[in-house]
Amino acid sequence: MVIVNVFDSTTKQNNMRKIGLLILSAVLLIQACKKDNGGEEGYDFTTVYKNTLNVQVEILNGGQYKTQAGKDTTVFSEHGIIVKAGETYESSYFVCTNCSTVYNTSVAELPLFTKMIIGDKVKIDTNCIYAERFTPMYVCGNDPVNFFVDSQWIITKNNDGNIIRREYVIDEADLAEAK
Repeated sequence: MVIVNVFDSTTKQNNMRKIGLLILSAVLLIQACKKDNGGEEGYDFTTVYKNTLNVQVEILNGGQYKTQAGKDTTVFSEHGIIVKAGETYESSYFVCTNCSTVYNTSVAELPLFTKMIIGDKVKIDTNCIYAERFTPMYVCGNDPVNFFVDSQWIITKNNDGNIIRREYVIDEADLAEAK
């Protein structure tokens, strides 16, 4: 009669499985920690608001909506960007240049209006390019201090020609237009 030690054979198989799992886990961990050169490429885009005035400024974006009565109503965001007197506000985000195309579902819409509350005065600027194209009732004259005019912004580009920094300086000219 031959007695086979089944326990010993099963133990060896279990140990081999454990060693195999350990090696597989180590390989997967090493692969996960490797730097992937095929990742996102791009640049940081920074918007800066510099307040040179001695009063706080709040910047609110707005749009125009039709009411049930068919009248146009301008609505501004409830919370805006607050730039304290003599200070600078910056915000940045990453622009991916090798990612798949982003559609309008996740792209911020350009505001139709911007309201600046400068101390106790208010200045409202119209996005003339957008307004004249989509809402012909707005006639934009030559307003050199308009928030949306490119010449109001200090632009910095990278070597590829991408805008990487835009700076708007809030100054006496903005205060002079506020009512």
